[in-house]
Amino acid sequence: FYFMTFFLASISYCIFISTLFNKARSAAVVGCLLFFAGFIIYIGVNFGTKISRSAVLGASIHPAAAFCFAALSFQTYEDANIGITSFTWTTRGDTVPVSF
Repeated sequence: FYFMTFFLASISYCIFISTLFNKARSAAVVGCLLFFAGFIIYIGVNFGTKISRSAVLGASIHPAAAFCFAALSFQTYEDANIGITSFTWTTRGDTVPVSF
């Protein structure tokens, strides 16, 4: 489910970027740069000690940043030897104040 959602968000992002350009080469170059800029968005939001819920939700509009925040939540649960289960699906983590 997690990877399928990321896949669908990335495809939607690519279709959106392709509508902004007339030439395929320009769309490919700018699209790749903007996609990798999502990781910079994640680093910028995650830089502080306390992450606000509104900052996470705002950054999660970009599919790459949302993927990073979800991976951070997975990492938190797996490091605590809990894992993502039906019981932990709706609880908020310490590092990211958003539940799945």
